[in-house]
Amino acid sequence: MKLKVPVNSYEAAVKQIEAGADEIYMGLEDAHFTRMSYSARAQIVSSGIHSNLTEDEFVKSVEYAHSKNVIVNFTANCQHVTKSEYDFYRKGYIEYVRHGIALGADALIIADIGNLIALRKNGIETPVIAGSYFNCFNRETIHFLKQLHVFRVCVPDQVTYSEIKALKESTDLEIEIFAGYGCSNIAGMCKFYHNSGETIHIGVPCRAKFSRNGQESINILDACPDCAICSIPKLYDLGIDSLKLIGREMPIEEVVQVTRMYHTTIKQYIATGTLNKNEIISSISWWEDSMCCERCKYEDTPLTRSYI
Repeated sequence: MKLKVPVNSYEAAVKQIEAGADEIYMGLEDAHFTRMSYSARAQIVSSGIHSNLTEDEFVKSVEYAHSKNVIVNFTANCQHVTKSEYDFYRKGYIEYVRHGIALGADALIIADIGNLIALRKNGIETPVIAGSYFNCFNRETIHFLKQLHVFRVCVPDQVTYSEIKALKESTDLEIEIFAGYGCSNIAGMCKFYHNSGETIHIGVPCRAKFSRNGQESINILDACPDCAICSIPKLYDLGIDSLKLIGREMPIEEVVQVTRMYHTTIKQYIATGTLNKNEIISSISWWEDSMCCERCKYEDTPLTRSYI
């Protein structure tokens, strides 16, 4: 089981690899855009954090990662590239991908059928991971993506353990799942807030409390599963190939803590065949209060039982 983590700077790459990353994923800043990018994140998110790397940072991160035998995944996972005059955006997307490959990326994260087909038509044969925006909820979707020659599929947050087991047993493609913070909405379908270059910072609306007619404020949209620590043993035994953490738009200090925790969890289970949960979660002071409240991603909870 590989631990795949986000990187938004050279400093982040070094710290994430030191914390135990087996794979990193990152994107490049692009002169075609002021705010947006081809990597499904804004160049600079509302908090002021740069979610993509400069070319110099990217090259240094690739060199450092490869010196530590860490795989580099290149984010080219925008959901679609629209038609434009002289096919400007499509050509820009192909150029962006080729540039990332030339700088040393080992694999591409792609999230759109049209983009994937366009890359293949343009002779780009770099290994491809089907990103979560493909919404691979079933075996037929995975079979379809296999025909497009992807080698790994990232399944959505809202897939239960039993469903993951069925998907894993149905294919020889690698299966990647999310481990950390989840989402209330199906990937790519959220109409709230995406850190895609908005000039306002309104937090995460689906986690907010709402009141109606003066009644008490409650969480009515929050369906976010956020933790997979206790599920690591059964996920490892199932043969899950990649455990993905999110956070390109987050402060690196926070993300590194989570990377280190999951790395420790995996290594402890491999070494001992068991987990000391209290010891593991004590490494982050706020984890138990925030996460140990039926926010489990792959356990039987009221949240996972509510999935349709």
